[in-house]
Amino acid sequence: MVSLTNDFPYNDKTSPKVDALIKDFIGSFICNQYFVWTVLVLFLNYKKWKRTVIVILVLHWLFRSIGDVFLNYQDFIPRKYKSKWPFSNENWFYCFGIASIFWYISEIFGDWYPLLRTTAIIRNRKKIRIVYFICGLYNMIKLVQMYFYLTYTPFRDLPEPQTPKEDEEFNKIYQADLGKFKALTWGNVVVQLVISFFYDLCIIIALRKNLFNKLRDKSSNMKENENRFLTKFKFISEYRIIISLIATIISFPIIVCFALFILGQYRANKDVIADGQADGIRQSVLSINYTLMYVDQILLRFFVEENTQSRKAELKSSNGSSGYGSSGYGSSNNNYKNYGSNNMSVNSGKAMNSPYESSIDTYKCTNLNNTLYKEFSNDVDRTFGKSNINGDLDEIPIVRYSNKELNSLSTIAVSPGSKFLQSPVSNISPITSTISNISPIDKYYPINSCNSYNNFKPNNYNYYNSNKNFYNHNY
Repeated sequence: MVSLTNDFPYNDKTSPKVDALIKDFIGSFICNQYFVWTVLVLFLNYKKWKRTVIVILVLHWLFRSIGDVFLNYQDFIPRKYKSKWPFSNENWFYCFGIASIFWYISEIFGDWYPLLRTTAIIRNRKKIRIVYFICGLYNMIKLVQMYFYLTYTPFRDLPEPQTPKEDEEFNKIYQADLGKFKALTWGNVVVQLVISFFYDLCIIIALRKNLFNKLRDKSSNMKENENRFLTKFKFISEYRIIISLIATIISFPIIVCFALFILGQYRANKDVIADGQADGIRQSVLSINYTLMYVDQILLRFFVEENTQSRKAELKSSNGSSGYGSSGYGSSNNNYKNYGSNNMSVNSGKAMNSPYESSIDTYKCTNLNNTLYKEFSNDVDRTFGKSNINGDLDEIPIVRYSNKELNSLSTIAVSPGSKFLQSPVSNISPITSTISNISPIDKYYPINSCNSYNNFKPNNYNYYNSNKNFYNHNY
């Protein structure tokens, strides 16, 4: 490394110089804008630090901070050309060239985050090959920018000018080299913006089905006084990628116009334009994109915790209210539909407390397919010659039979695993098994057997696993 000299303002003593070095070194890590976000993400995921996404976020902060360490080191390097920035070739190489390696590696880590989120949602990599390709191209463009920073030499091997003529000649060479460097770097920035736009766009297209379904579901579940933008931003991970895309689109025309202006000036008279404000806009766009990575992980963590607690409560509630052991056979105040053969109509009534009565809750299926009920309803209508007047039931109907009814219906066939009655009364033909073997006769005969019910009941974990769409997770 370059030796420290007394050119630093308070280099007359060793202690202040060392103290300043330590402060700059520590401050580069703590004062980094992503430090607080990184600590918060690590705190919320203290048991899952080995996850790839968490490692990516930590490396992004770490490499960017190391780059800032080299940048802050410029105050300790001697200035050979005191009137010309960056004051010496060593100052540029160590404080900007080497620092750019860590800065752009940090950005590359950050660019991988949307790709990881996409692969977590879309497991089929063939569908997102274009996303991999554009991400790789985006990283290569940044490696080219890194090369520009490392190979740039601000000052040729010329002595510091002593006369006005030498100073004029020196400025001419210096401005030409600096103008060429800025033309290359800003041209590269424009290419980066274009690729970044298509990168975000390809991710949105790859996630369009998942995203639009979530947007529709979230819009339908929002309250009237709820802020739609904040709600979608909080609960939908893909929605945050759209924010990044919008930031890129807004900054694109400004930065492109400025880059073209720099190229025009350089070609016209080799003149250099101050680019501090334009570079500030570029840095702001990058900050939005990379900050959203940390925000995304924090919000996802809270959402997962909220969903986990909600599912545990649902399972606990289901286990307490369903099953033969918990609810029993004598639950009252539950409506059922009584299909009688005397009046051939559908009547509503209250279930009575009887050892032979089953609670509707026992046979109620939380997420029963509507097709099952419709098939059952249509066959019952044909069997009893009556149309269903209540088509909005979301529970399995129960049929009540008496002795007289069983005598007249003894030849109606019911398959043990059938979802509904097989044949109407008008065209009865004995099949294999009859309903006459039911004992006791006064029992309610559920359309589905107990084994079929056990396959549907809410506390069955296989039932939840086979109906994942019922729960909308944003993992």
